[in-house]
Amino acid sequence: RQRLQHEVDHDPLTGLANRGRALELVRDSLDRDGAATVLVVGLDDLKAVNEALTFTAGDQVLRSVAERLTTEVGSHELVARVAGNEFAVLAPGSADADAAAALAVRLLDSVRGSVRIGVHDLETSVTVGIAMATTGSAEDLLSDASTALHQAKSGGAHFMAASEQEALELTQQLLSFLPSNNLDEPPAFA
Repeated sequence: RQRLQHEVDHDPLTGLANRGRALELVRDSLDRDGAATVLVVGLDDLKAVNEALTFTAGDQVLRSVAERLTTEVGSHELVARVAGNEFAVLAPGSADADAAAALAVRLLDSVRGSVRIGVHDLETSVTVGIAMATTGSAEDLLSDASTALHQAKSGGAHFMAASEQEALELTQQLLSFLPSNNLDEPPAFA
C-alpha cells in the first residue's frame, strides 16, 4: 500500500514528488502557514539534448539536475518534477523576497555546470520563475511561477517574478547577491 502511494505521488524518472503532490503541499502551506513561495525551474535546451543524443541522454540530464536541486534545497523546502523539463521548488510558510532571491541564486549556481553523458560533457543551465502568495490557490501560485518562467525564457532572462511588485523586490535582492556568488556572468533580469 505504501509503495502504491509512493508511485502515485512521485515521478518515476527522478523519484521526486510529482505535480499532484507538489500542489497538495502548496495547498497545505497556504492553509497552515498562510504563505508559500514557488520557484519553477526550467531546464534549458533539453529538446536539443534529446534530438542530438537520444531521450536516454535527456533522462540522464534530468536525473542529474534533480539530484543537484535536491542537494541544494534546505530540509524545509521540497523539489518536485512538475512537467517534462520543469521542476518546482516549494518554500512553505514564506512569501519573503529576500529568501526567494537567495534560493533562486543558489539553484542557478547548483545546476550550472557539466553533466557527463557517455563521451559528451553537456553544459546545463536553468531559468527560474518565482511566485509568492499569502492567499489564493495552489494551482494559481504554481501557474504564476510557470508563467514567470516562460516569460523569462522568452525575454532571455534567467529570473522572472509573477507580479511587478515581486519583480522589483526580487531584482533588488538578486542584485545584492551577485557580488558574492560565483556565476561566470551575471544573470539577466526581465
